[in-house]
Order: sequence, then structure tokens, then C-alpha cells
Amino acid sequence: SSAIGGVINIISKSADFTDDFQIHGDLYGRYGTNDVENLEAFNVRISDTRFSLSAGITRQEISDYRGASEGRLSPSGFNAFGGYVNLAFRPSEGHTFRLSYVTNERTDVESYVQSRINAGNVPRFFSPIERRGILKLQYTAEDLGAWSKELQIYGYYHYYDEERETRSVSATRFNNTLRDQNQDVLGAGIQNITELGGATRLIYGVDYRHQKLNSSNRLTSRDLETGVGTRTQPAGNTPDGYYDVFSTFISSEFRPMEFLMLTAGVRYEHTNLQSQPTGLDVIPDAGYTL
Repeated sequence: SSAIGGVINIISKSADFTDDFQIHGDLYGRYGTNDVENLEAFNVRISDTRFSLSAGITRQEISDYRGASEGRLSPSGFNAFGGYVNLAFRPSEGHTFRLSYVTNERTDVESYVQSRINAGNVPRFFSPIERRGILKLQYTAEDLGAWSKELQIYGYYHYYDEERETRSVSATRFNNTLRDQNQDVLGAGIQNITELGGATRLIYGVDYRHQKLNSSNRLTSRDLETGVGTRTQPAGNTPDGYYDVFSTFISSEFRPMEFLMLTAGVRYEHTNLQSQPTGLDVIPDAGYTL
């Protein structure tokens, strides 16, 4: 939407309609010498007057980055795989349904922090996997009358999952704290555009989203001499919670000249948090209690 702030705007290759049946595709590859990058991408587009499909996948491998004076910054690489699908259907002129999906997964994400490298060059931070994606269904109606130049009604689902390791190595022990966090968002909204003469238009709408957050910590500790390991759940976890967010906005656009546009707007947002912390969410001796 065109809301002011608080909105994720995902831009992928659109699915456009054509006057006749068309099908296109492309294959793209890239190699980078600095970080030994290998990237391959494939895209396909199919369209006619009522139906359109745009889809693609991308695979990427990146090794350690190299600086002009610093040399190799190890470790700092990752692997990635992702894709998108944009499906559009126009049953009649001025009415369009779109289903869009964008996803990306990164694995073996290594973070370079020069002052945080353990003994034996064991990285302090490491992410085995990160997943993110958004699914959106949208209906657009055009030229409904003087009150509406364009009306959009949409719903979406967004997710993000991550595992992150924090490692600590001493002369006798290897400690690895694994943090597993998840985020799920369900939302819906409506937006309308009203034209006030040829140079001015109003954009206004409402949006609601329900967001769920949860995370957990797990500590694995291994004695380097005996090889004996233990697993515990350390304190200091981020409390699980639910967010309910309602927002509304209105903005105006005034174009006195072709090359000049003036905008003004206001946005209101109300957030409600529900959370029930447990004893493990409190860091011992941190100065606060439940």
C-alpha cells in the first residue's frame, strides 16, 4: 500500500498483461572474484489479455569478502536460495486479482567480527539457517466512479525463522548457545485513491495485522578433555508474545507542475502487546524480577 511508515514494500518482477499470448524466459549467471561469488537465476513470463504469470528462482554462494587493505575477512560467507511467483487474473477490464509469493533462505551464514573470534579461529557468531517469505492476495478495481480512481483490498502472511549460534571457547570447554526465533504475521487492509481535479488526489486506507513472536535458547557445553557434553536452557530468553496492530492513514498529493509534486499526510497506529514472561526470561542478578 501507500501507507506512511510501518509497511513492508516488496518489489518483485510484476506479471503484466499483453494484447496477445506471449512467453519469455531468461537465464542469468554471475561470478565475482572478490568474494568468490557464484550466482544463477532463471525467470519465466507467460501472459495474454486476461492471465499473466511471472516466476523465477535464484541460487547464490558467497565465500569470504576481501578488503583492499585488510585482505581476506574470514569468516563472512553464506549460501542462499530463493524465488518468487506473481500470478494475475483479469476477469474484466478494470478488475484484477493478484497472488504473489516471495521467499528466501540463507544457510551457513558466517559473520565477521574481528574482535570476537575465539581461539582456533572458531567464529563467535554463526547462523545455520534463516528463512523469510511473504504471501499476498490482492484485488484491484479501477475507475469505480468519482469517489474511487483505484481501490485495493489485500491480505498477506509473512514469516521469518532464524537459528543463531553464539560460541565461546576456553582452554577446557566449548560452549554453544543456540537461539531459535520465529515470527509470523497475518494482516489485511484496504486502500482507496480519490482524485480531486487533475492536479490533486487523496490516498487513504486502514490496515490490521496480528503478529506472533517466540524464541528459545539452548546451551550445549562440552568438556574438551573428556568430550562429555551437557544441554541446558539458559536464562535471558525473549518472552513470547502477540502483537495486534491497527493503523489508518490519509495523504494528499498535489502536482502544480509536471516536474513538481507536493505531499502531506498523517498516520495513526495503535499497538496492543500480549505477553506472559516466565522465570527463564529473566537474567539472574539483572536488577529486575517478574
